[in-house]
Parts: sequence; C-alpha cells; structure tokens
Amino acid sequence: MSELISFQNFTYHYPSLQTPVLRHLEFTVKAGEFVVLAGASGSGKSTLCRLLNGLIPHLHGGEWQGDLQLIGVDPLTASPHELYREVGLLLQRPEAQCLAATVARDLAFGPACQGLDRLAIAQRVSEVVGRLDIAHLLNRSPHTLSCGEQQRVALAGVLALQPRILILDEPFAFLDAAGARQLREQLRQLHEAGITIIVAEHRLDDLTELASRMLVLHQGRLVADGTPDQVLAGPVTDWGLEPPEGLPASPLPVAVTATPIIEWDSVECHREERPVLCGASLSVAPGEIVALLGANGAGKSTLLRHGNGLLRPRRGAVRVLGQAIGQRPVAEVAYDVGLVMQQPTHMLFAPTVRAELAAGPRALRRHDSAWCARLSERFGLNPLLDRPPHTLSAGEQRRLAIAAVLGSRPQALLLDEPTAGQDATARTELRALLRECADEGVAIVVTTHDPRWAKSLCSRWALLTEGRIVVDYPFIAPLSPLEKGGRGGFRTSNEATIPPNPPLPKEGTERLQTRYFDPRALLVVYLLGCGLILLAIRPIELLPLLTLALLGIALGRYSDAWWRIVRVLGPTLLLFAVIVGFGSGLEAAIGAVLRLLALVTASVWFFALAPPEELSESLLASGLSPQAVFLLEGTLRFAPTMAMLAQEVREAQESRGIRLDGVYLFRNGLALLGPLLTSVMRFADDLAEALQSRGFGGPIRTPLAEYRFQARDWVLVLGALTLALVLNTKILSFFGSSGFF
Repeated sequence: MSELISFQNFTYHYPSLQTPVLRHLEFTVKAGEFVVLAGASGSGKSTLCRLLNGLIPHLHGGEWQGDLQLIGVDPLTASPHELYREVGLLLQRPEAQCLAATVARDLAFGPACQGLDRLAIAQRVSEVVGRLDIAHLLNRSPHTLSCGEQQRVALAGVLALQPRILILDEPFAFLDAAGARQLREQLRQLHEAGITIIVAEHRLDDLTELASRMLVLHQGRLVADGTPDQVLAGPVTDWGLEPPEGLPASPLPVAVTATPIIEWDSVECHREERPVLCGASLSVAPGEIVALLGANGAGKSTLLRHGNGLLRPRRGAVRVLGQAIGQRPVAEVAYDVGLVMQQPTHMLFAPTVRAELAAGPRALRRHDSAWCARLSERFGLNPLLDRPPHTLSAGEQRRLAIAAVLGSRPQALLLDEPTAGQDATARTELRALLRECADEGVAIVVTTHDPRWAKSLCSRWALLTEGRIVVDYPFIAPLSPLEKGGRGGFRTSNEATIPPNPPLPKEGTERLQTRYFDPRALLVVYLLGCGLILLAIRPIELLPLLTLALLGIALGRYSDAWWRIVRVLGPTLLLFAVIVGFGSGLEAAIGAVLRLLALVTASVWFFALAPPEELSESLLASGLSPQAVFLLEGTLRFAPTMAMLAQEVREAQESRGIRLDGVYLFRNGLALLGPLLTSVMRFADDLAEALQSRGFGGPIRTPLAEYRFQARDWVLVLGALTLALVLNTKILSFFGSSGFF
C-alpha cells in the first residue's frame, strides 16, 4: 500500500500559545488503513485533524517544524482546494457545519462547489441520504435538529464530497445507540470500499473491532502505535483512556422518598407545530441519579430545558421542591436547579477559567472558594485557570461548564450529555463527584447515549420515546438491548419507514424552486418599492398601502416574524421619532415612523416570497461569483443568526443565575456583550472552517436549480417600473442622473 500521510519529526504550536500542541510526531498512514486516533482531552487530536485538510495553517496560522506530506503534497503550503477533494473532515461540533437553510440544500453544497452538474449532485445527495437514513430530515432546517441528527447530516455532507481520506473528530459523541451502530456499519462499508479512515475518538468500544491500527497522543506526543489489542495492553489509564468494557456496573443505591426534588407532570411541548413532548412525566427524589435515555430527537434536551424554566410547557407543569415553576424567572429557578447544556460553549462568558468558576456562585450569592478550588482540582482545571475559556478544547470546555454549575450547589442537577468528548479520567472524576452530590441529597438527571457509564452510576433509567416516558426502571433491569445498539423495541415518532434511496429528479435541470415568480424579479420589485417609500411617496400615502400589506401579513403565516422585528426595533423607532419630531415637527416624526414600518413590511413580504437561499441561487445562475453570492446570503441570514446566538447566550447566563428580565436587563445587560461577541467570533471561525472543508472558495459553484425569466416575471417587473414612474418622477430623475437609461 502507498503512503498517503507522512509526518517526519513534526512539531506545531498555535500563534497564541508558546507551548507546542504537537511534538516531534513521526508516523505514516497507508492507503486503505482504518486508524483510531485516541488520547485524553487536550492531547492534540483535533489539531492533528485540522492539519490534514489544511485548516491549519490556512485559517489558524501557527508555527511548525519538520515535514508533513499528504498524498504527495505539503498541506501546509498547498492550496486548500487541492485538499478538500481528497480529504473529508467531520468537525467536532456538528451544528457549526450547517451551511444552508434546509438539510437537502446543505447536502448539495459540497458537490455544487465541486462544479458537478445538477443530476450528479442529485445522485450524490440521494446516495448519502439512503446510506445514512435521513430522508425524513431533508426539508427541515439543520438548526432545528437534535445534536445527534445534526451529526448524521454533517457526516452526510462530508460523504457527498466522496473523499479518498475521511477524517472524523469524535463522531460518536452525540449519537444514540442505534445511530452509533449504524455509523459503525457505514464506516465498515466505506473502509471496504477502499477509503482511508482516521477517527479521533474517546469511545473505543465503538471502534476496536473495525480499526486496523491505533495511535495514542499524550500531551502532544505519539506514545503508542500498533493494533488495538497491542495498544490497549499498554498503560492506557496513564494516557487518559479507558479499555473497552472498562466501567464497573455498580449503580448507586438509593432509598426513594415520597417528596421529589423536581417533577415533570404530564408536560406537553410543540416545536414548529410538531409535538416533541406528549405528556411526559418524571420525578426525581433527593439522592437519586436518573439516566434519561432515548433516540436522537426524542426530546431529552427539551425535557431538561423545561426543568429550569428555559421552556414553558404548553400543558402540564414542572415542580421544584413541590412548587410549580410557573412564570418564575430562569435566574430565580437556577438557585435550586442547575442545568449543563449539551453545547456548553454558550455557558462560558468570563474572561478566565478562574472567573468562570466563580461567576455563577457569586450571582446566586453561594460562592464558596474552597468548593470551587476542589472542583477545579477534581476536573483537572488547575493548569488552565488563567486561560480564556474559548481557547480550551471541547472536552475541557465541557468539564469547565459542569464544574461552574456544580459550584452553585443546586438541589437538582440536570446534565445534558456530560460525557460527550470526555476522556476516561474526566468520566471517572465526574462519576465520583456526582455520587458525592447525590450523597448530599442532590437530585440528578443525566441524558446520555452511554448506557454502561450510566449503569455504573445511576439508580434508575427512564426511556423517552414518542414524547413520553415509556420505561422507568431501577438499574437492576437488563440493559442489553440498549448496550448492543438497540432501543428496547421503541421507536421515535420521526423514524418512519423510508426507502433506502429516495427517487431522483427526472431531469437534472429541473427547476427546484416552487415560487411563482423568479426571485430576481421580486428583488427588482422590492428595490423599487423601497425607493418609492424612501424617495417618492408622501407619508400620508403610505397608510392605505401599509394597511393592505399588514392585512396580507396577518392573513398569512408571517405575522409572528413582523411582530418580532417590530418589537426588536421598537426602542429605535421611538428614539428616531423623538429626534425627528424635535427637529421637524410631529408630522415629520409620524412620517418617519410610517416609512420605517413600511420598509419592515416590504422586507417581510420579500423574504417570505424569495428566501435568501433561492435569491442567492438565482443570482449565482446569473453569473455572479460564488463568493459574492455567499456573502449576500450570509448577510441576509446574519440577523437571524445573531438573534439566535443572543438568545442562546441569554439563556445560558440566566441558567447560571444572572437575571436579565425586567429592570435587571439594564443592570446586567452589558454582561451579554462579551459572551455574544465571543459567540459571534466563534461562529465566524466555525463557519470559515466548515466552508473550507466543504470546498467553498473555488472558481465554480453549480446553481442547484435553473432560473429563467418567464413572461410573468417580465410582466411583474415592467408593471412595477411603470407604477414607480407614474407615482413619482423622482425615481425617473434618480435613474437618469445615475446614467441607468
């Protein structure tokens, strides 16, 4: 077999760090190998993965010594576009790889950047959809999926590129048992098809039977290289690893009392008009540790977010210490209920790890420096105390988030996938700390896809499926169906039987958009309308048009979007009206407000009829460069992304006890800016990585649909132009002075 990857005395460190992350690496990978890259959190696994597809140094910079060859070229100096066709990389955070408004468009993004024709793109998408069993997700937004579903979609997007080398950074972290079993089978098939596979992973149980070779990184050095049997016979615990079947099944016994600390009573919840929870009930007594199991998308995270008030049930109730949460502020509930989110990055907002550990306890007036110091030591955070949280590895960030919530000593503790991305040492310490908390009477609920770890810790297990708790047993009950990759015979509501290969379009050039008018025609009309609003029409003439437009919005599906925008812009509108009123009088102030409301209304109508992805695709079909098209699409989607990030940061801070409701928003609102800025920067970094990994930036990107101006589009544009010219000659003079005619 020929060598595809070669490291020769290779050392690397990031620009912001003086200590090398990788030290004197010396190994090769041959074509067709299946390599497991193991190591503790922070050992350099993710850095090594980014080196192999050019994300380092092209995006992250840094300095290196030694030699690295990838398929005969140096990835450190080669163009990224030479690499992405050969090397597919699945990053550690699946939600960061969502590049389109729907799953179908997301899967087509990479092949489109390769310049394939539409029929070939459809075939690639159909193949990966059937391979990963995700046909039921195609029309959904990736941002509404669970982490496990996002993981499968992200993997499908990478596989659609058909790379020779496939690199996966902790792909099992958020998968349920059936998803992990399916992924193992897919990796086996890909390996048999001749693809070279490298998997960085903590969960060695999932891979030892598949891998032909295992590499172990410890503190940036390669400390073991051999077959899985040879490596696992070494001092694996010293390297932060855990051999398969390494956890003892010794659940924590507990005497259940009559009064629960936290209780979900017939909770119902809908999302996007889909039922997520359908009368779910669960109660947890002092000292109990309950494992909440279920498939990806079953609603486990949703149930936990009801537990601290981030979500309010449509029906049913959540009670803490016998009292219904009702409309109590989240920051007030945080005094009794601690929540560690599935993606902990938004929970970290302090400038240093040391300050992060103290922030929540101080907000809740429960700061205990000795307890925080003990948590720091137990979670291995002492060497990191002066580092900014965003510079930590994903596993280190998760440990910090757990320690920060434990620092407040809540009476109920809800942990969403706390072992994801954690090495053996961290899992062992977490298990010991949770047992100590339970001994002190804390009620604990843990969602996990690792039944063996749960069985070593928990006193009960509850299975959530189809929105209900259908099984609630002590852990003396057998778990073999779950441990072997099944679900105990239960299926989630979104697991409808689907064909292995969805049908392809009959025509590769079939027009995929379903709108009546071409988005470019609608863009012309929208711009003309904005011009009329700003330049031509008197304010009083806006009233009938605004009334008709608002009536149409109210009768359609877009009234919520309009009201959300108006609520956000409300203070700005008021301030703007006051400023204009002082300078030009009441009539001018009313006119300014009416113009702004008219612009908002026109924008809601436009983006309802021409979504950003269809508009950008139509402009791409017109010959606009792929970079300019994506810049436009990204700009149009930036506002909702910012709103989403702001909401996540706000929820995370409220969950830590920082009040941001009512008058507290003015007092503590500035505390949002730092974390929000950090989140935006992290989002930009993640987006850049995902774009480069999927081939963006090349000279060609195939439009996913064929857009042609038809007779009705010309009629719409000419009619709008005629109306604009009739209403006011200012538009004509504007175009005339600009040389347009």
